[in-house]
Amino acid sequence: MKLLFSFFVLLAGAGCNAYAQQNAAATIEYTEINNTDLPNKLTALLYIDGNVSVFHEKFSTKTEIDAKPLPEGVFVSKGRPAEDAYLKTDRAKKQILFFDGIGGNNYLVEDAFGNIKWTITSDTKQLAGYNCVKAIGSYRGREWEAWFAPDIPFPFGPWKLNGLPGLILEARDDTKRFEFVAVKVSFTQDAIVSKDFTTLVRTTNKKPVPYRKFLADREEYSDNAFKELQQKITGTITRTEVPPSGLELKYDWEQ
Repeated sequence: MKLLFSFFVLLAGAGCNAYAQQNAAATIEYTEINNTDLPNKLTALLYIDGNVSVFHEKFSTKTEIDAKPLPEGVFVSKGRPAEDAYLKTDRAKKQILFFDGIGGNNYLVEDAFGNIKWTITSDTKQLAGYNCVKAIGSYRGREWEAWFAPDIPFPFGPWKLNGLPGLILEARDDTKRFEFVAVKVSFTQDAIVSKDFTTLVRTTNKKPVPYRKFLADREEYSDNAFKELQQKITGTITRTEVPPSGLELKYDWEQ
């Protein structure tokens, strides 16, 4: 059974080039579910063209779901609506580009291409009209369950999830804090993939800053802001360290 399934996976990978020649582009619509302290869901789109994909989170579609009551005395400012998020994966260049902010300024950030080690199982189910296979993989501190469609042999998926012999149509981490579920697949080309990625969001830099340096700069900004606050306020201020709770919990360069 294991040998047969391995042969099936090899066939899916071998057929990728022939398939790509006929269907080199696709647009996938996902529902993104964030089961955070303020649970919400939104529409996200994945645009694929050849070896490149762009993941677009449409924050204008965000709606709250079953929000948990906040502790007494805690308030959350809505602020201005967040700008849409974009993330580009270029498998040929082994490069990931995205935008992130420090102190109200947006930056273009370059991340290392993540080679996720997937374990493909024998579990199957149907999603969006396609037969899908379950895979398990670890990425930056989270365990991911992904369902991919061998009949759509694009090695892409939502966010930074990629590297399977088929398009990822559903993914969730093992705590179910973050989920992506495909609701529509169309084999259409979108100009956003070939567009200059740096023009999608106004940033303070045009040359991408390495992700590790960006995180260090953001931490330094946070430290300086806290020191300034201490100088302005009389009395003792306690800074509480909040444990990581985002999509990434631990980075490759951390021991």
